[in-house]
Amino acid sequence: MGPGIAKQTRKVTLRLIREHLIGNKVVEEYAFSTHPLPETSLVSREHLIEA
Repeated sequence: MGPGIAKQTRKVTLRLIREHLIGNKVVEEYAFSTHPLPETSLVSREHLIEA
């Protein structure tokens, strides 16, 4: 993997962390499949943050 690819991969990874994992938004440019969880999911984001 060359430096240009590594830089782009890091940039994409940081964006996914910020927008998807922290911001809870789908990053449409990189989404290859979506399957939303139901509103009454047993796992809630608040529960994970408190743990």
